[in-house]
Amino acid sequence: MKAFDFDFYRFPKAEKAKDMTVLFGASTAKYIPTEELCKSFGFNFKIVNASVENLSVKNAKVQFKLAAESFKAEAVIVQLGENDIELFKSNPTEFDSLYLDFISYLKSVDSKMRIQLVSVGNPTASQTVGDMNRHIKAIAASERCEFFNIESAKLWKPCSTSAAASFMYRIGFDSQLTVKHPLYDTAKALFSYLYSEDAIVETHRNAS
Repeated sequence: MKAFDFDFYRFPKAEKAKDMTVLFGASTAKYIPTEELCKSFGFNFKIVNASVENLSVKNAKVQFKLAAESFKAEAVIVQLGENDIELFKSNPTEFDSLYLDFISYLKSVDSKMRIQLVSVGNPTASQTVGDMNRHIKAIAASERCEFFNIESAKLWKPCSTSAAASFMYRIGFDSQLTVKHPLYDTAKALFSYLYSEDAIVETHRNAS
């Protein structure tokens, strides 16, 4: 069964992938079936899920080097902080410093690599997680990275999102222009899976 089955709203076909995006997060991101979603949406680029369950700001550089650096990706979507809530609560300055250090490392790997930071899910409306996400958003702004609020994924409508992404495709998504595939729409498609019926069914299956 496909993660999404929206045949009428797919991206136009492409002959082959022209670049690669890496999804790098912890257990939440690891659950996202990137290959299946790429096929469902007809993406003309490859997304590799290099997420690691125990990912933390403390080991992010080592884990990225082991799991993702060799892909030489054109873009990376990062969800970091899921396993650092206690660290942030006790020492937000250290959290910020380690996060910034990881961003600097990514830029040293490839100064042209596009970076998008994703907020951490906050289903219980935790004040600590809310503050952490505000810090992550500020880090994205200071480091000129893109930012995606995971809460936006809950509001996602498959038809309209896919149609909007298709419009982006037509104005340069698959051309030789400097326009690249929009990371915001890419992240929205990926993280929206977590709120889909397929994800809920799979979660119950794994729990049983």
